[in-house]
Amino acid sequence: MGLHIRDERQLKAFTGLSHAEFDHLLPVFSEVYTAQQHQQYAEGVVAGTRTRQPGGGAKGKLPTLGISFALFAS
Repeated sequence: MGLHIRDERQLKAFTGLSHAEFDHLLPVFSEVYTAQQHQQYAEGVVAGTRTRQPGGGAKGKLPTLGISFALFAS
């Protein structure tokens, strides 16, 4: 299971972006997402609520949509 974009038309319908536009935004969203994750970790350490390192713990069983979620949430 997972998200499989077959062609340019399906990508445009799902995201509203062409493949070139999506590729242009991908590094930006990845950088922002990583920075936000590090900030949440640092805040958790300071508050004393963080018990594991980033990436630690059980892995989810559902497929992730990665950038699709970031685009949808913004």
